[in-house]
Amino acid sequence: EPAWETPYGPGRPGWHIECSAMAMKYLGVTLDIHGGGQDLIFPHHENEIAQSEAATDQPFARFWTHNGMVNLSGEKMSKSSKLYFLIEDIIADFEPELVRFYLSSTHYRSPIEFSLERLTEARTAYARIRQPMDRFGGFDPAPGAATGAMAEAIAQAETSFTEAMNDDANTARAIGYLFDLAREVNRAGEAGDAEPARAGAQALRRLGGLIGLFWMAPSTAEPEWPAEVLDLVARREAARKARNFKESDELRDKLKALGVVVEDGAQGPRIKPSV
Repeated sequence: EPAWETPYGPGRPGWHIECSAMAMKYLGVTLDIHGGGQDLIFPHHENEIAQSEAATDQPFARFWTHNGMVNLSGEKMSKSSKLYFLIEDIIADFEPELVRFYLSSTHYRSPIEFSLERLTEARTAYARIRQPMDRFGGFDPAPGAATGAMAEAIAQAETSFTEAMNDDANTARAIGYLFDLAREVNRAGEAGDAEPARAGAQALRRLGGLIGLFWMAPSTAEPEWPAEVLDLVARREAARKARNFKESDELRDKLKALGVVVEDGAQGPRIKPSV
């Protein structure tokens, strides 16, 4: 390694001093927020603090955000070990919103296990908060009118969501309140309360947007379903209206085997690919 003699032993270039020098040149003597992985606390960040504050007699950073490790099969994801996924490969099979949702569903200071199987499981959970917004007008330009129970649900969600984010950016807890609001949106929409449902869906989109979710508008193109699927849906709807729930459930299972789910609403059944 390159080194030179010093009174204290061999000296050599260090990534600690490089980072202090670059930070001060481009961001100033004191940083507002300094981030990094928990594995960098010692020795890297402690060295940055020691040398920077010794040189300037000023705080080096006001806030530190040390994230937990992203693990693959129990080991830390890293380039050096060739244990990693490339984002372009991941989003070939999974929506970018879903990836962000999955990573945000764990507090940033906690470790998270990353796998394609976990992402597949997260897709089902994400659909539970995404679909009510898509179904009941979360992207509509005209604002919905929140009244009664929906107005209370929106106010509670906004308060709780804000408290969670103010508590060390606790996205995991904040997402839990999005699920609570999504249930209220579903309840209103399926009861035919279109205006409150739209207001709730729009509040859901606004809050989710604060952590980078819900930027992708729903597709307006309706898929062309095979005649077999349309026939099963019609038969299931007739059985459901006749309160023949055994036949309705059997037809639902047949649709599921074909990769189709049916959502029952005030405007009739809605056909969607299974997630």
